[in-house]
This record gives sequence, structure tokens and C-alpha cells, in this order.
Amino acid sequence: MIPSVILIGFFVMVLAGAVKGMVGMGMPTVAIGLLTLILPPPQAVALLIIPAAFTNVWQYATGPGARSTARRFASMMTGLTVGTFIGGFGIGGLDSPFTLPAMGIVVCCYGLLGLASVHVHLPEGWEGPLAPVVGLATGVINGMTSMAMLPAVVFFKALGLGRDDMVQALGLNFMVASFAMMPILMWPGSSGAPLLDPWIIGASIAALLPAGLGLNLGRRLRIMASPELFSRIFFGFLTLLGLYMAARGILKLTA
Repeated sequence: MIPSVILIGFFVMVLAGAVKGMVGMGMPTVAIGLLTLILPPPQAVALLIIPAAFTNVWQYATGPGARSTARRFASMMTGLTVGTFIGGFGIGGLDSPFTLPAMGIVVCCYGLLGLASVHVHLPEGWEGPLAPVVGLATGVINGMTSMAMLPAVVFFKALGLGRDDMVQALGLNFMVASFAMMPILMWPGSSGAPLLDPWIIGASIAALLPAGLGLNLGRRLRIMASPELFSRIFFGFLTLLGLYMAARGILKLTA
């Protein structure tokens, strides 16, 4: 890996960690979105897998209701795991030529939803039947793009979870999504070799340092900055980044 790529990767991980420190999510979205500007999507995902898993385990495990959250969303997490395997192994996963435009569409939709501040309320009694369906849909998207935000984030918001419960549910969702991706990354791809080779694993472990620095920076900035202003800038940036990724992917498909 050439020095310029390492340097860019370092600053991307600091930025992604800072975003997570400020808003409690967005690390994979920012990191993968920016890394795909200099790396193929499969390599970008593989480099992020260990920092993403580590930070999400921490986010989930440090909350007060880890066990109750796991019990409440067990069927959703089962659907998420199954869907990830379907998306990763059955539909083509990260090796598909549609991966980059799909990533762009997901990132753009996520940004637009954030800008629109959509508020959805789920009627009482719907959580149980919808949870595995939402998990399955989120998993299929995760298996193809390594992005597990939609429709999971909308579902959690529709449940009216409190701030702490929301952060912990997101941590559980992203943690399960990260671990479900690992068998896909260890499976031989189109090149005949697994993405998680010793070199990539080492680079992914090394990425823990800048991600941790960014996480700490983000927490400090959260105290000083306006959360509302930052959120609008963040989601606006994601919308533009997603549009660019989708356009670049579509141009590659038609070239």
C-alpha cells in the first residue's frame, strides 16, 4: 500500500471516528464512502471491518441494558444475519459490479432522510412482526454494501426509543452486521483469494488507532459544537457523497 493511500486512509479513519463520537453512528458510512474514492469497494470494506466491529461492541456493551436490548431485538438480529449471508453469498456481494452504485444509493438515501428529519410512528403491536423483516432487508443491503443503516435506523426511530436505548440498539445492529460480514470477507472472491488476508487484517488492526483518536475528538467536539448544525452538515455531505458514488458506479457499468 503506497504512502499516499496510507496517509489518506489515516485521515479518513480519524474523520469517521470523529463523526461516530459526535452523533453515535456514521463511521462505516463515512469511511467506506471516502475510501472507495481511492480503493475498490471490497478492500475499503475489509480495511474497516475490525475498527467497525470494535467500536460497535464498545457502543453496545457499555450501555445499561445490553441484555434486554439483545432479547428485544433477537428476531431482528437473526433476520439481519440471514439477510447478510443472502446479500453477500447469494446475490454477488462486494464483488458485484453493482456494489459501488448500490453503496452510493444507500448513502444518498440515508443523507436525504437525515436532512428531511422524517418522523415515522409504528403502531402498537407491529414491532414483533416487522422486526425480522426489517432485519432481513437490512441484512441483504449489508451483505451487498457492508452498510447496515437502512431500513434499520428508520425502524428504531419509529419505535420512539429514548436516546440511550437508540444508541444501544444501533450498537447492537452494527455489531451483528460487522460480525456477519466477516465470513463473507474470508470467503474467496472473484480473485480466488479471501479479502481478509494477513496484510489487510494487519492494516485493519492499525486503523484502530486513528479511529480511536477520532472517536475521542468527536466526543470533545460534541460538547462544544451545535448538534443540530453538525447533523445538517453531516447529512448534506453524505447526500452529495452518495450521489457522486452512485454516478461513478453507473458510469463504470455503462463504460
